[in-house]
Amino acid sequence: MSLKCHPWSTKELVEVLILQTVETKQQEMKGMLDFKLNGHWHNFFNNHIKQTMRVMKKIFVSAVALLVASVASVSAQKTSTPKTNDLHFGFRAGLNLSNIIKDGDDDFSTEIKPGFNAAAFLEIPLANMVSIQPELQFSQKGYKATGSVLGNPYEYRVTTNYIEIPALVKISPTSQFAILVGPQFSFLTSTKTKFITKNAIYEDAVNEDNDNLRKNILGGVLGIEVSSSNVVFGLRYNLDLQANNEDGSTSTPKYKNQVLGLSVGIRL
Repeated sequence: MSLKCHPWSTKELVEVLILQTVETKQQEMKGMLDFKLNGHWHNFFNNHIKQTMRVMKKIFVSAVALLVASVASVSAQKTSTPKTNDLHFGFRAGLNLSNIIKDGDDDFSTEIKPGFNAAAFLEIPLANMVSIQPELQFSQKGYKATGSVLGNPYEYRVTTNYIEIPALVKISPTSQFAILVGPQFSFLTSTKTKFITKNAIYEDAVNEDNDNLRKNILGGVLGIEVSSSNVVFGLRYNLDLQANNEDGSTSTPKYKNQVLGLSVGIRL
């Protein structure tokens, strides 16, 4: 409301000023409310993404905590059994729960994607309770991505198949329990991208990105094994130490693979 140039009584002038002040405050309060609501949903969305990305890490941290408690209990009770110096060969297979760790681009949302793993391993004793365990492994990784480009939604799954060579140190406090840690060399053999929600322009960009992924990647492995007779149950966390796609692109941010692997095997 504007004040026009015509004679005003003092009462009318006061009323007009009060009315303008009320309208201004209403607009300010509405703006603040809109900002808070938008901020609330933005924070909720970001927190949801972060929570999803941290699922595997939380699971693995819990497993490591259980491992430490178990080893401490065994040491306290002095019931540990020295590891034999036998050479062992075996096979294992199981489930991968994979996702990525990305840099930037909060609008690029990813979820866990299941996959398959299978390996042959050789356990070579070095000293009491310590051995090295080289392996030859097939591992499926990848992620599920959702988002939108220029208002057009997209949803797709990326499956990357790797041949991997873990070179692990195995520490066995008991004959039934072991900790594994070491580097892993991964070689990309194939990549498959499946779009669930069609977006032709974005599909071309993503397919081009996936065609140019790094072929050789250095990573790290940390895991535990529980064995009963010749049967071995394993839980591992694998993390790439190098980015898969250099510095990323406008369609796919820079990222690294992370995998929680569960397996069952036979040791001969």
